[in-house]
Amino acid sequence: LRMMLAIIRENKQVDEKEMKAASRVIQSHKKLKEIPVVQLKQITKEQARILQTNEEKALSVLDKLLKTKEDRKDAYQLAEKIASADSPITDAERAMLDGFKKVLKIK
Repeated sequence: LRMMLAIIRENKQVDEKEMKAASRVIQSHKKLKEIPVVQLKQITKEQARILQTNEEKALSVLDKLLKTKEDRKDAYQLAEKIASADSPITDAERAMLDGFKKVLKIK
């Protein structure tokens, strides 16, 4: 969720198409769709606050939060889907996605 929120607010404003894409992704994702809506809202608020406090630090620890290679790849793919919702992917979004790849240590 932290990566999805970072992409959505990348240009310091919320993109409606990306928000809708995030909703679709959550509803169709095998793990995320199992989280009760109330809990998902709480987690989202917490992750947004973490990003607001120190985005660079919040994103630099993603590899520690996502322990398996499969989880890291999955999270990256979700962020990429959201970034492409308002296609084409902007240069700033591409830079953020490239940063995710580096932090997550994926190709």
